[in-house]
Amino acid sequence: MKRTKTNLLFAEFINASGYQERILQAIVHYSSLSSDINVLNLCVKMHDDLFVSLTDNILSKNLYLTEENQNPSPRETLQHFQASMKLIEYLLKMNLHTEYLIKTVTKLINLIYQYAQLLHEEILKKTNLTIDYPRVNLTQMQDQTPDRVVPLFFLDDQKLQIDEFNTPVFSLDFKRIDHCNELIKDGHQKIFEKKYPEALDLFLKAANYNATAEVLTLIGWSYSLTGNIQKAREYCLKAIKIDPDFGPPYNDMGNYLLIENRLDESLKWFDLAKKCRNYQHREYPFINAGKAYINKKEFSKALMEFEKALTFTPYNKELTETINRLKSSLKNTYAKETFLEDAPLQ
Repeated sequence: MKRTKTNLLFAEFINASGYQERILQAIVHYSSLSSDINVLNLCVKMHDDLFVSLTDNILSKNLYLTEENQNPSPRETLQHFQASMKLIEYLLKMNLHTEYLIKTVTKLINLIYQYAQLLHEEILKKTNLTIDYPRVNLTQMQDQTPDRVVPLFFLDDQKLQIDEFNTPVFSLDFKRIDHCNELIKDGHQKIFEKKYPEALDLFLKAANYNATAEVLTLIGWSYSLTGNIQKAREYCLKAIKIDPDFGPPYNDMGNYLLIENRLDESLKWFDLAKKCRNYQHREYPFINAGKAYINKKEFSKALMEFEKALTFTPYNKELTETINRLKSSLKNTYAKETFLEDAPLQ
């Protein structure tokens, strides 16, 4: 039971820290956010409160160089946050006093969520950027009040007080999810090695443990890489049925139509992908819509799509070069007719 509680806590911690890291990454990469006084003040306060939480409950203050932690920039806040979260991950994997660990890390998770709510709201006020909420497992979501756009997530440590009757169920669930995640990781490695049939086999096995929308989309992607587009489409539709707000299968459906030069149909799917809340790489449907417009020789529309994609991935060198090249080509009638698309695909 001891490790089961810790496993549950670990999953909730990864959920919370991942959500906050996505928020801090957005702040670091958008100058309108990283230079905003409200955002800066929140980042500094979060950094200081995190420091207090760690030194009061886990580490000695003597381990920190106080002068290096005064008024950190958003980038420094992000770096400190990442390092601190990595430390907590290691602690959760050690055989420590379970009850104390649960109370300490639960407090830390709720502190993370408090600042995540405030910072996420600032992002929504100042940008059109969409940041995925954390998955709600044991973590709960409070009802949104009229003065709050972003809900407050919180974890009640009593949720982790599992009795012996329930423990085997939770344990089996985590073993199944762990198996699934390991198979997904191995499948991605086979994709990288261009061993597509082996990747497909691993993703199919992963679905036997946990047939999520993500896994079904990966199965479809693998089928497409082996040349079976029909099967790829079938699995995308299965993924959409399980989670209609998961973006990748919509984008992949558009991609398969794009490959067949069914451009107008592909654009409809890319538009659906753009509207999904649950999409980590939000630039993909914009990039692929840009490619469709290139094939339709509607270059101005393609440029708009690529520029929108760049707002989600501002340091994408290949995309930046594509935009600059397209802008240059639009100044020349002959170049407009001979422009060859080379934007990156998913």
